[in-house]
Amino acid sequence: MNTGVDQMKSNTARHLFHLTTKFLWKSRVVRTARRVFAIDGNNKNITYEGTFENFSEVLSLYKENVGYVSEEYLISERNKVSEILANSADTYTGNNRDNYLLLLLSSIPKDKIRILDVGSGFGLTFLFLNNNLEKEIEYTGIDLKAISDIALQYFGHHRNFHLLNLSDIRNENFDVVYFGSSLQYFENYKKALLQTLESSPQIVFIADTPVGDLATFVTCQVNMKNRKIPRWVFSFSEIIEIFKGEEYELIAIDSVDWHSNIHNFSNFPEAYHHISHKNLVFSRNKKL
Repeated sequence: MNTGVDQMKSNTARHLFHLTTKFLWKSRVVRTARRVFAIDGNNKNITYEGTFENFSEVLSLYKENVGYVSEEYLISERNKVSEILANSADTYTGNNRDNYLLLLLSSIPKDKIRILDVGSGFGLTFLFLNNNLEKEIEYTGIDLKAISDIALQYFGHHRNFHLLNLSDIRNENFDVVYFGSSLQYFENYKKALLQTLESSPQIVFIADTPVGDLATFVTCQVNMKNRKIPRWVFSFSEIIEIFKGEEYELIAIDSVDWHSNIHNFSNFPEAYHHISHKNLVFSRNKKL
């Protein structure tokens, strides 16, 4: 028996175990039914990490500070809205998504437009549209209760500002349904999408949402302070098929590049690098 060789193998095995343990201490490893790859816990310049089957797997991995809302976030956003209303309410310029929406609404040949904003936030999109759109709007927003309660405090006095729950819109009719980078945060995104289509909108605008040529999966958004947010990355073909089944056709698609330097999948395996944020516009019974 060659004890020298055996001893060398034993030393090598211990060395490999030490290196592996050291690596796993610095980096977590996500294991799902579909994929396994490492997450670099030291990288602070990424937006997304990991692939998961569902939102529950994100909660199981991170355990704390998982979810879209935190008390710190609510306080920060409340202060932001207060400052805007105090200093620049009439000149608020909105964000890139708001400006895309403004252009879309201005092209609709109607004097009054009913819009459903799914993921309406703290009311700033309403403020921007109300200031800048040369049409009358009837604005209805949907968001988490903690967020909607704050929006209502600031904008509830406007006669054309309304807030509803997703389950309440079945008997409503809207010209436009707008998902302002929000569809990906719905755990049951298919149900949410189909519920909004029950309001028979002519146009559905899904803004600033990551899509790719692969199967839909869950990832974790990690660039928000003290929050780990589960969210979907959509298969482009799946979204097209959902709308097709409801007699909607894609009429416009645009790449979102103003934040591509941070909102990308460069830290993922190469097969994911093509995923990008898109603006998608669908119209009922019209083709691209």
